[in-house]
Amino acid sequence: MVNKRTLIWILAVVTLLLFTAIFIVLYVPEKVHEDRFQPVGDTPPKARILIDYSKPSFRKRLWLMDGERVLLNTYVSHGKNSGYVYARNFSNTENSLKSCVGRFVTSEVYYGDHGLSMRVIGLDSTNSNAYKRDIVFHSADYATKRFLLTHGYLGRSHGCFVTSPKDNKKIINYVRENGPIPVIVLK
Repeated sequence: MVNKRTLIWILAVVTLLLFTAIFIVLYVPEKVHEDRFQPVGDTPPKARILIDYSKPSFRKRLWLMDGERVLLNTYVSHGKNSGYVYARNFSNTENSLKSCVGRFVTSEVYYGDHGLSMRVIGLDSTNSNAYKRDIVFHSADYATKRFLLTHGYLGRSHGCFVTSPKDNKKIINYVRENGPIPVIVLK
């Protein structure tokens, strides 16, 4: 039988391990694995946005890059019907409420139902309907760290790239200053 002192010690260690794991997940930035985003021998463009949907929504999986420099590493939601915590299902079909993958280029900036937003144009067969589907960058409260800490995962979109209001503004302002830039989304 375990005495009271040993039980308290075990609970303290488990609590410390739990808080350490939460700290690592929420505060330690992810390393960009460029080789997953570019074909061998292809020079990456100076400015680009990289999204890795193989990571769960509680991990930072969007990088705004300028050359080799990471300007922003943040959370990004995926489509409601792509999965719960992990995006597993993708589509290029209208009304699927799924994310799509492949290469995009940023397009016009506008103010819509979700405030400051930015359209993208799909360049591959896996995302050629993105513009028609209104797949855009926009912000929402369900893509904030507060939502993540409360629910353990990000909310899900209709297929759009949704970030926190602060990060959405940073991304769109960067694109405004630097012109259209490529967006590469992996599954």
